[in-house]
Amino acid sequence: MTLATALCLTVPLALSACAPEPGTHGGAQNRPGSSSTKGGGGDSSGSSWSKPKHEPDITKQKTLPKGFPTEAFALPKGATIDDAGERGPGVWFVVLSTKDRAAADALWAEVIAINGFTEQDPSDTPEGGRSATLSSPQLTVQALTLPGDGGTVLLSYDLSAPLTSG
Repeated sequence: MTLATALCLTVPLALSACAPEPGTHGGAQNRPGSSSTKGGGGDSSGSSWSKPKHEPDITKQKTLPKGFPTEAFALPKGATIDDAGERGPGVWFVVLSTKDRAAADALWAEVIAINGFTEQDPSDTPEGGRSATLSSPQLTVQALTLPGDGGTVLLSYDLSAPLTSG
């Protein structure tokens, strides 16, 4: 289980390091403006990568989605939801926000305690956060803290229920 988790976390990072840099010749068939894409692209710098004219309008969901497993992943009283959603059947996410690292550490510990999770593979992130796998018989959760501007910290939880056969 530990090896699988490590691979899931490191393989995407390793593969992204292989991606060609904008302006290089690698991967030209899939870049905007290349001969295999319609519409072309480009900007004044001569790069075939065009910048979006405006940022996409991403609306955050401040409430838990219908079907969220609140019995297996209860939120502590007073927790502030920054975003939440369902990625697919049996897979959800919730992002909580805190004002500082001390509040994030307390919330992290409370989520583990009230849900009876076992914390596995804890580690520090390069950004100054932390990550771990939280597990219970009902859920496996990939947990991550993300330090932000002004001392704020986001706590990101990706939940997945075990597959059931039948």
